[in-house]
Amino acid sequence: MARLMTAAALAALAALGVAGCAPADSGCSGAFDAELTPDASGYATPIEAAEAWAATTDAPDTGWTESGETVVADDWVLTVVEAGGGGWLVQSQRCA
Repeated sequence: MARLMTAAALAALAALGVAGCAPADSGCSGAFDAELTPDASGYATPIEAAEAWAATTDAPDTGWTESGETVVADDWVLTVVEAGGGGWLVQSQRCA
């Protein structure tokens, strides 16, 4: 957890240095835990699962990176799990 926060803080500082101003609000809000059906089929990679999920929300469409059991973009943090039917699915979302 501390490592995620440190990485997020470094990314924010890097964005400030490159852009010369504060980064825009990512729009991350709320949280959820999904109940996945045992036979659900998922995506080939955790990143693909995150991008597909993000397309249905205000989350970033790209820029997702794997960090342990999570996939992260800006301050969006997704927990991804292997689906019973194969592949990867987003199980939960929170804001860092």
